[in-house]
Formats: sequence, structure tokens, C-alpha cells
Amino acid sequence: MLDPQLKADLLLMVRTHRVSAYDLARGLLDILGLASFETAVQALPTSCPKTLRRIFSQGVPMCRSDLPKEAQEHRDTLEMDVNLTALAGQAKVDATQALSAVLRYGNPIARVMGVLEDIRALVRHDCRVFNPTGLFVRLMRSGEDVRLPARVRARREVQQERDPQEPLPLPCLGEWVKYQGDWLIVEAILERKIRLYAPPGRHYHYFVANADTDVPFEQARALPRRATPPEERPSARMAVTVT
Repeated sequence: MLDPQLKADLLLMVRTHRVSAYDLARGLLDILGLASFETAVQALPTSCPKTLRRIFSQGVPMCRSDLPKEAQEHRDTLEMDVNLTALAGQAKVDATQALSAVLRYGNPIARVMGVLEDIRALVRHDCRVFNPTGLFVRLMRSGEDVRLPARVRARREVQQERDPQEPLPLPCLGEWVKYQGDWLIVEAILERKIRLYAPPGRHYHYFVANADTDVPFEQARALPRRATPPEERPSARMAVTVT
């Protein structure tokens, strides 16, 4: 089943005591595409979940390509290490567990940062958290979110309202040109509809009050035709003589 070169490499690592049985088991599961505990449990319903959990908790990925894409991008970056370590310190969580959640177990960095921010909110608002590290590990294993008290959620909402929102990034030149071209096409189509349905020299917004867009043909046909465009409307200063 396995490539001969892969077999030779695995045998060499076993003989040199560089890998354990858990590492080999996790490596084979990764080759089969079962890179997480949840997928392994679903694909192997007859296997003991505790055994699979132990494989993923104690087994180390044998090659860099087995990690999720997001973990690959951040594995060797100092910025992720510093930010995650600082946030873990503020949440009173062991930084080793926070880094292992990303690098060893392949959890998304956004998920880990979100859990740490919730635990930090509990610590800052003097909520009773006896073991922040244990709470972090349990939440990462179970996939649950922190249940914040109502007062913590209220203060977080107030803080979010006070903080200035970051402006959206400007689109690149190619996307902006494409957007302008699409909008010109939409304007041309609307102009053709107006020319098709509206009476000569009239536009729909002359007939419908507080409307500046197109209306259905049936609605436009039922409207009175006594209105005139602004440029053709007689001036109020003009005197009317009756003979």
C-alpha cells in the first residue's frame, strides 16, 4: 500500500527511536485524509474514541504538509508567536498550550484567539475562573464557546460601540474598473427600459411622488399624464389672459 521509499523512511525513524507508535498512527491517518479527531471518529465508528483521542493528542505530525494550510502559514512566524503568547498571558493561560493548539493539533488561529479573548474577558471582569488553562484545553477539545455572563457581554458591546471601526480596504485598480464597468452596464439597461416604457419626453420620477427609480409598466400606464417635465413647466410669474 505504501511507497517503498516511505516504508524505508518510516522503518529508519522507528529504528533510530525518532517516532513513537502514536506518531506512526497519526501519520497513517493523515495519509488517508483523516487529519482531525472528529473526521477519524466518523470514518472509524467501531474504533475506541479514547484511543483516537490519544493518537491525536500524543502523536506529532510527521511532515509539514500534514498540517492545515492556516497552521502552515503561521508556524514559523514570530508575529503569531508574540501575539498568541501575549494574549495567553493576559488570559492567564499557559502559552505552551495555546501554541500547541495551533501548531500541534492544527486548530485555526482565529478559533484559538477567540477562546483566549473570551477567557481574558472573564479574568478582567473578576469572574471566578479557578483554572484558566484547564478551561482553555477543555474548550478546544470539545469545540464549545465560552459562556460569558450578561454583564461581561454588555460591557463588551459598549466597548465595541466606542471603539472606532477600521475603514474597509480600498479595492485594487482592476476590481474598481470592473465595478465601474458593471455599473455602467446596469445604467444602460435601466435607461433602455425608461425609453421603452415612458411617454416621449417624460420620466417616471415626474409621475411618482418621492420616486427616482423605475416602476412596472402596468403601474406607469395607470398614472395620470398631466405632469410635465420641470424644464417644460410654465413659470409662476407668467400672466394668464382670458379673452
